Amino acid sequence: QEGLSAPSPPFLLLLCAFSVSRCLCGSFLCLLTKLRHFGIGRGGTQQLWSYGNLAFASPITRHTGKNFHMKYSLGSLKLLSKVRVSVPTLLLAIFFTAAAEAPTRAQTTRTLRVIGTTIERNTQGLVAIEMDVLGDENTFGFSLAFNQNQLAFVSAALGSGVPAGTVILTNDLQKQNGLLGIAVSLPFSTNIAAGKRQLVIVTFTALPTGGSIANLNFGDQPIPREFVKADATPIPTNSVALSPGAVTIFSKGTTVSAASYSTTAVAPQSIVAVFAVNLATGVQLASTIPLPTTLLGTTIKVKDSANIERPAPLFFVSPDQCNYQIPDGTSAGLATFTITSGDGRLSIGTVSIANVAPGIFTANTSGQGVAAAQIYRVRGTNQTIEEISSYQPGPNAFVPIPVDLGPPEDVLILVLYGTGLRLNSGVSGVTVTIGGTPVPVGYANLAPGYVGLDQINIGPLPRSLAGRGLVNVVTTVDGIAANPVTIQFK
Repeated sequence: QEGLSAPSPPFLLLLCAFSVSRCLCGSFLCLLTKLRHFGIGRGGTQQLWSYGNLAFASPITRHTGKNFHMKYSLGSLKLLSKVRVSVPTLLLAIFFTAAAEAPTRAQTTRTLRVIGTTIERNTQGLVAIEMDVLGDENTFGFSLAFNQNQLAFVSAALGSGVPAGTVILTNDLQKQNGLLGIAVSLPFSTNIAAGKRQLVIVTFTALPTGGSIANLNFGDQPIPREFVKADATPIPTNSVALSPGAVTIFSKGTTVSAASYSTTAVAPQSIVAVFAVNLATGVQLASTIPLPTTLLGTTIKVKDSANIERPAPLFFVSPDQCNYQIPDGTSAGLATFTITSGDGRLSIGTVSIANVAPGIFTANTSGQGVAAAQIYRVRGTNQTIEEISSYQPGPNAFVPIPVDLGPPEDVLILVLYGTGLRLNSGVSGVTVTIGGTPVPVGYANLAPGYVGLDQINIGPLPRSLAGRGLVNVVTTVDGIAANPVTIQFK
């Protein structure tokens, strides 16, 4: 390694220009003498600059932008890291500070804190580090400890609370062990503005493994906590309060209508399904009415647009799907749902809430194909109930059973089952066409005795449907169309 050559006259003039406004001529000459004394301009593998309590000692190359290992002290701060930065930048931005004494201030609390946030698994997220400062600080050094099984360090950048020209150095040599060192130094002659200041933004990747709460704590490895004023006076570390934080790691959940699987919107009191991973530690069905709000330790909470959070009644839970009811009283607008499994893992998502979001159940539970419906036949004083589908093994497990309209005196009522339509404006706002033919609607509200289930009574069915074969049934509630389903006529 080469020794650093003597500073050129323009560089010394630059140093003078920055220093003469702050320092007496004699002090500046003393500074230059001290720099010469500690080796500037001499050959050798070790160079040392010193001013006040700031010092830098390193084997160093002369070329700007070269990679080099360095160990330096800001106050008594020590860092061993590999960085890429020019020597003049280090000299001007790190080693020298204002010689003028900072104005005297009433002592208040300095607090260094981690701002908690949420990050979706397998994605990157930002964690802010901020500090309550008095306005006389220039240099900050600290380390972060995190669980490497939950978070992976990506990068660190300067926050919005530091001025232009500030330098950030990171030591990530122990990131595989969950340790990260950070040093932030303002330009010399610069104090950070008093108040709450964002120092650093750290980018992490949330890993698919581990729990949902990843704690971030301050420590002294690999960089010890050190804070230095602009006049090079160290700030006692015990005078800086520490406020650790945490990252909430979650899987993204998707809530849909359990009838139609529509993601457009769902309605209060309707039956919905949520899909994600690690929703529950097993499979369990609800066995009581009212429905429980906990199954196998899994809970679901829905926070509506009015910021009111309610527990959701649960129909069943499993590791990758849960069915639940949107709580009564949930306000229209964007709602956030949070699923906490029995082992503490979190899944979070959003869903739009509308007063009416009709969905019609189908026999194969896909939201398509033959309706999960029945025919009520009235013949004189006799009433019978007939199914319109049957199960057969194969890809299309449920197949339609053709509906026989029977003799002219028979009255047939089609009963569809759905969800998300009970809060309609009235039966006059519900329309149904069968094979394009409008059919009267006599009832459109909740299905008595069933949680979240709605029903629509359609008919009498017109005789013109005889022989039509497989046709679509299209339902519209208050102008909102439900998923079309099918029925077959003999």
